[in-house]
Amino acid sequence: WRGLSLTLWRDVPFSAFYWWGYEYGRERLHQAREASETHSVLGRARSRSELSHATVLGDSFIAGAASGGIAAFFTTPFDVGKTRQQTVLQDSAARAKDLPENRTMPRFLWHIYCKEGMSGLFRGWTARCLKVAPACAIMISSYEVGKKLAGAVNEKKEE
Repeated sequence: WRGLSLTLWRDVPFSAFYWWGYEYGRERLHQAREASETHSVLGRARSRSELSHATVLGDSFIAGAASGGIAAFFTTPFDVGKTRQQTVLQDSAARAKDLPENRTMPRFLWHIYCKEGMSGLFRGWTARCLKVAPACAIMISSYEVGKKLAGAVNEKKEE
C-alpha cells in the first residue's frame, strides 16, 4: 500500500479534470459539427449515435488528447511531489524524519514552492503532457470506437 495516498493526490484531481474536459470537448466538437451541418444542404444535423466510426474516432481522439494534456498540466505539482517522495533515499531513521519529503503532500508542495517557486512545482510538465495526452487519446478513442462497434453488432442481432 506504500504510495497509495501519494497516487490518490495525483490521480483523483487528474480524473476529475480529464473526464470533465473530455465530455466538454466532445460536446463542443459535436455542437460545432451540428452548426455546420444545419447550414448545409442536409438541413438536419446528425445525432451522436448516427456519427461514423471515423468521426467518433477523430472527436474522441481530439477531446481525449486535449483533456489529458490539460489535466496532466494542472496535476503536475502532485506528480512532482509524489515522485520526489517516492525516490528520496532515507539513509537512517533519525535523518529520515527531518526530510521535507516526509511531510504531508500539501506541506511538501508548499516546501517545494518556497524553495524553488512555481518552476519547482511544474518541473517536467512538458514531458508529462507529451506522454499523457497521446495515451489518453489512444485509450478513449479505442474505447469509444469499440463501444460504437459493439452497439452496431447488438443492433444487427436485434434485427
